[in-house]
Amino acid sequence: MTLRILAIDDRDPASILMEVGKANAHEVVALSSDDSEKTELKAFLKQLFGAAETAFKGEPENADTSHFNEFDLVLLDFGLTTLGGFGVRLTAEHLAGYIRALTDVPYVVSLNKLGEVDFDLKYLLGDFDTRADLALNTELLSTTGLWSDEAEDGAFCPWYWPRLNEAARRRRAQIDFVKQHLDQPILESLGFPTEVIEQLSLQAIAFLSPEAEDGQANGPGSVRDVTFWQHFRSSNRTLIRDDRCGLFGGPNAAIPETIENVDDSIKMIAARVVAGELDFWFRRDILGPQRLLIDAPHLQAKYRFRPGEGDKVDPKTWSATVKESAPEFGLATEFYGVIAEFEFQQTHEDVGLIWTDKPCFWLPKIENCQAFTELAERHPMRHNNLVFCEDTRRFVDMREAVRFETALGRGIDIRYIQKLAGYNYSPKSQLAR
Repeated sequence: MTLRILAIDDRDPASILMEVGKANAHEVVALSSDDSEKTELKAFLKQLFGAAETAFKGEPENADTSHFNEFDLVLLDFGLTTLGGFGVRLTAEHLAGYIRALTDVPYVVSLNKLGEVDFDLKYLLGDFDTRADLALNTELLSTTGLWSDEAEDGAFCPWYWPRLNEAARRRRAQIDFVKQHLDQPILESLGFPTEVIEQLSLQAIAFLSPEAEDGQANGPGSVRDVTFWQHFRSSNRTLIRDDRCGLFGGPNAAIPETIENVDDSIKMIAARVVAGELDFWFRRDILGPQRLLIDAPHLQAKYRFRPGEGDKVDPKTWSATVKESAPEFGLATEFYGVIAEFEFQQTHEDVGLIWTDKPCFWLPKIENCQAFTELAERHPMRHNNLVFCEDTRRFVDMREAVRFETALGRGIDIRYIQKLAGYNYSPKSQLAR
């Protein structure tokens, strides 16, 4: 699939085109920085701000963002500070929320916001605060594994990066899913098991709604009852409250408690916003700790289960859990046979893996499974020196790796990297002492 990509940079859009071109054949249209085209870039962005002004004065159905509609992905330089005429020195954060909420562009990447970070040791996100979907440095756009299912062996390609070749398709499916379930409970709609809901972190609960208290029981205050629409009403991550109220007539307007009489144009805005925010929630709070959802390589690292392997272990065999996208996902046949029923089912229409772009399993269900307990007793855990490296997507001998500790809360807190030369791993305080 060829993506139609818009590169927005007021200084050097040619570098974006060059780096993307090294990795893939996707078509990139750049709004560039030479004087003749800077006028075009200003007009393009002013049209976006004009659409926002219209939408937040209570006329979202008249907000014209058609100039964005042909694109699947926006690569947005963080510092647009040489553009005059906007009253402020623009950054990507001024634009990313409006692009997500008001346009049909499904995915936004912010470039060069954190120039000192190539690998995020703390949250495995890249940037904790951005309104964009992903934050990178421009030179990392040339990484093959960012745009495809296959990373070069041993190359820098963080496991937490989403695959941009699938990002637009997945986000459109997410938006459609949310729009269809807008007035329904989030956790029930997503198929969260009871065991998982009861173990949600306080941070995960608060992200869905500041009014939700816990997941232990049904009833007033339970996170189980939070709907997609309720999340939109309470979240300030993409659109501040004044903007969300503005959709209904002005900054002091009330946001309806239900969607019964809400215009379709506002429902679409809400679906876009909630889809993008839940994608972030999955990455940080649900999959990130590898405590509720766990993917194949972390399952392999946790249980180290490969019957018949004996004392000789093959890193390539273990690393198949990264590369295999079809069942058994590189896991041992007997192991997969027991846990297959606990795979997170997240297909929508003809798109699989819409909320995580990796096959994942509900860890609490595995741990409570009698068949798994019996399997573990028949095949005790074998100890060896192989560890999964988050920066190169492969298993290596522990002596070739560096330990670090995330700040993601309870889960697999100690992780490993190979710490390749030429890349900045930050913050260095997370490196294990």
